Amino acid sequence: MKEGLRGSGRCSPVGAGTPHALVLVLGRLEQSPRMLAHATALAEVGCRVTLAGYGSVDEHHPSIQVVSLSSKAPASVHVATSTRRCAARVLYLVLVLSALWGRFRQALRVLEQLPPWDLLIIQNPPAFPTFFLTLWLRWRRIRRKALIVIDWHNTTHSIMAVNEAPGLAIAVARRLEYFLGKRIADAHLSVTRILRSCLLFEMHLDPERVLVLPDRPLRAWIDRQQRHLAGEGVRLALRRAWCTRVLGCSDAALERMVTEPWLCSSTSWTPDEPMELLFQAMAVLEREHGWSGHLFITGRGPLQSHYVETIWPKLGLHRWHLHALWLPSRADYAELLSIANVGISMHMSSSGMDLPMKVFDMWGCGIPVVALLLSLSGAGTSIVQALHRGASHKSASRRCHGSLFYGPLRSRSSDPAGEGARGTLSGEYCAYLLR
Repeated sequence: MKEGLRGSGRCSPVGAGTPHALVLVLGRLEQSPRMLAHATALAEVGCRVTLAGYGSVDEHHPSIQVVSLSSKAPASVHVATSTRRCAARVLYLVLVLSALWGRFRQALRVLEQLPPWDLLIIQNPPAFPTFFLTLWLRWRRIRRKALIVIDWHNTTHSIMAVNEAPGLAIAVARRLEYFLGKRIADAHLSVTRILRSCLLFEMHLDPERVLVLPDRPLRAWIDRQQRHLAGEGVRLALRRAWCTRVLGCSDAALERMVTEPWLCSSTSWTPDEPMELLFQAMAVLEREHGWSGHLFITGRGPLQSHYVETIWPKLGLHRWHLHALWLPSRADYAELLSIANVGISMHMSSSGMDLPMKVFDMWGCGIPVVALLLSLSGAGTSIVQALHRGASHKSASRRCHGSLFYGPLRSRSSDPAGEGARGTLSGEYCAYLLR
């Protein structure tokens, strides 16, 4: 297997014509950089790629066709009341089954129009209805000797636990997730070593069929490091251009804004990212240390209005300004990271086995990162102390669990464009499987 990974990386034809790879994302494409990297990697090793998911992205590679399952992302089911009551449990079950059936039918209408495929890559989470949809795809739209690969970003049942799903639903989901995952896939990708160990233990898989593929920043983003290192004058000029283009700032407010510290975070506004801790840290920085600046938070999600319209105003901050943005263009997001002073990740792993891609994006753009510990003990204080004394890649690395990585954490001084960048290794791995 290792010899195959070191091979030419070209897909050998399966039957007649160019191999057809389907990269399926039952989530928003613009929020799935890892799956986009897989699509690019497969196209670069000679496959014809169909990238299917919700929303749309700008893909300029001639071998990649983007297919939108729907312009709107599927609604998530969140428990608003206690699920200990029987009525609440029944309501939760009805809502979940209804949502899953709606997603299944919606995806089915689009996917049944696609030609048969030689390789299918799916992501987990969400396991449901992705795994059930994969069963149908294996039965109906498959070519001879076709392969299915699951890219494990996390576990679905652990996210259900964070969302306070009923205990019985979590237990059933856990069994189904591992049972179906083992039987529908020919190979597996894992973001960390510890997640790989969990998959091997739970599903009794062949170790040769489970590859650790850690996240890496996109090569195109790495070029932006030079902007961060070019000097304060260049950074201020880039900030002026970005604020004018994206925020539409006037000249009066622009000059003061571009000279103040910029902190940048990205979130899906879900329970696994406690943004209230970050807000509290901003309050401490203002009241105890006299800091002022701008906090940029990109993304959108179910708890955004609660945080932005309820929690932030209650803090009564005057020196810190919150900018909650949705940047559909990844180029605008990359530009923001490259001109910020510090990146912040509030991701709290639901399973304790995954790490956020956003940290690697920030490193790729050349900025230091402060990351929340997997343990929440003293997290708010940790963030404040790191920001007050000037966060560095080294201090940020100590806040992440390096043992979860396949290899050491990489700082700006190392080469982040090496093995695994842009999903290149996934392309070579899948090419090896097709051979």
